[in-house]
Amino acid sequence: MHENQALVEYLRRSYTAVDGLWFVMVEEAHDFDHALALDERVWQILPKIQARKAREVLGITGFCPRSRRARPARSSASLAIPSLS
Repeated sequence: MHENQALVEYLRRSYTAVDGLWFVMVEEAHDFDHALALDERVWQILPKIQARKAREVLGITGFCPRSRRARPARSSASLAIPSLS
């Protein structure tokens, strides 16, 4: 595996692991319903942060009307991280 692709795969797995780990920790400290409620709140905010950062990294400026309707997939299977090659 190319070095950059290994890094991308590591970051993809880390992203998924953090998402799952914090959920399990909240569930252990409280209960499933509490963890799920917090998870839903996080996923209402995180896509906005991700979109803002992606636009910054890609050099996209100005308003993009489609971005308001876009909802990123939260499944790790559909997490699209472009190749760095």
